[in-house]
Amino acid sequence: MELKLGDVQTTALIPLAVKANETLRKNTRIKDTKAVEIIRTLKIDTKPYDKFMSHEGVVARTIMLDRQLKGIIKKAPDTVVVNVGAGFDNRFSRIDNGRILWFDIDLPDAIAARKKAFPEQERVTMTAGGALALALGIAIQNFPEGAIISMPLHAEGKSKGKAFADGVLSGAVEPVGAILTIISARLFLPIMPYLLSFAAGAMIYVVVEELIPEMSEGEHSDIGVILFSVGFTLMMILDVALG
Repeated sequence: MELKLGDVQTTALIPLAVKANETLRKNTRIKDTKAVEIIRTLKIDTKPYDKFMSHEGVVARTIMLDRQLKGIIKKAPDTVVVNVGAGFDNRFSRIDNGRILWFDIDLPDAIAARKKAFPEQERVTMTAGGALALALGIAIQNFPEGAIISMPLHAEGKSKGKAFADGVLSGAVEPVGAILTIISARLFLPIMPYLLSFAAGAMIYVVVEELIPEMSEGEHSDIGVILFSVGFTLMMILDVALG
């Protein structure tokens, strides 16, 4: 197994080395046999990564996070966990209750290395880039979405500040909806492809039925067509470049 990591991602070797060395101690405080396996397979010298202060810090953090997550999962057995900056973390195997959903997210080369070290597991998803592309896509489409609400309000006589504030408030429901979706992720997961297909179909219908005809009216219809083409091209570039 060949390991290729950038300078930032190499920091993932610090907790990996600490957990491996701690596991091999006689009176171990944490046990991570996967860390030992990875260190031995890659023939990594742990000395540069396992200093005293780093060692005690990683051990304390691991015990604390494991304990807190176990407490959360005990209260909510269907918890969805998003592990950002996953590195070579093997926490899922230590706290899995047979029901949780787990998402490991990291930079592309870190996830590529992780996929070589960890086998595919049920209820575990390892992802890189896709979350960034989705976030950028949502951020970009929020500009025209907000303008569609704020500009007519300003044209009707509202001040720029009030029109802008109303546009912002119109999107306040989205974080609430996102939180509710995360909480009920397990219920929606089996039908998620159908829900997304319905949402995409509804958006296409609105664009074809209302936005394109309105865009083609008036003297400057060519501007709308050009901007539509630019927006479509930009989203395709994001989709290809960021996965």
